Amino acid sequence: MSPPINATHPPVSATRPPGLTFEQHPPVSAVTGARAQPVVGWFSGHMRIVWGLVVLYALGFLCFYPKALTNFDEVSYVRQAVSFASGSATVDIVDPFTGQHEMVHPSDYPAGTAALMVPFVWLAGWRGAFLLGLLALSGATLFTARWIADSGGSPLLLSRCSDICPRW
Repeated sequence: MSPPINATHPPVSATRPPGLTFEQHPPVSAVTGARAQPVVGWFSGHMRIVWGLVVLYALGFLCFYPKALTNFDEVSYVRQAVSFASGSATVDIVDPFTGQHEMVHPSDYPAGTAALMVPFVWLAGWRGAFLLGLLALSGATLFTARWIADSGGSPLLLSRCSDICPRW
């Protein structure tokens, strides 16, 4: 037969300092400096500052919008998105020496990113493909900031890379 629980463990009142009752303990938020109630809302408190930073980023992106494809990765993704937008999974290339036409796959990368670029290519041509990165980064920033705010922290932690990057 197992001993009663109280025989092996001291009562809860024995672990408290004498003369200090549960009601007299300060709330955890007062000790840790955290808020007792997290600020909830997309446009409340520090979330307004995060929105401002995202809007500034978007304005900077649009002011200095890419005018050319600058590396092989961009060429591959955009060429694949343009071919998907035109309804084909292949592109026609011409051999410069023989003039012979050949249908090839536009990219060696998986098709997911290019498929997400297709609506932007339909709207704005090949230059619209750059909008996917703007929207993905802005959305991820806002959702992560909201998650931090709902957890009781300050969404401004996102603005400090030292708080979110791993320490090496």
